[in-house]
Amino acid sequence: MKIKFLATFMIASLCLPAFAEDCPVEFPGESYSDKVVSLIENTTSCWAATKLADICAIGATADYYTTVAARAKCALDYKGKLTPEDQKILTALHKKCEAKYKGQQGSMYLSGESFCHLNVDRLFSELYSPVD
Repeated sequence: MKIKFLATFMIASLCLPAFAEDCPVEFPGESYSDKVVSLIENTTSCWAATKLADICAIGATADYYTTVAARAKCALDYKGKLTPEDQKILTALHKKCEAKYKGQQGSMYLSGESFCHLNVDRLFSELYSPVD
């Protein structure tokens, strides 16, 4: 049973790259993160900004800059709308992201923490966005 599951998982994981979207900015390339940030800043929604940050992630310091741009886009949906209780929750969740990666060194951990913060902001964007 375990072998069947493992074989299925391995086959499925080999197929994932075929379905993944490519970042519209060539990597490696000159000013890669600047170009991705520019694309993110020109998106019309948190969802689009987050999607770009996700598909253009490289697991390095550049992800910090792209996630900051995406977070700014997401914050537009809830900025000035949070109840005091929700503000406390938002702050607590961001502190959890910081605690998770505290003491870790290396750009992949900076990337991980940055995406953790982005996921929190995306959640609050979803909660405060109107239903389409």
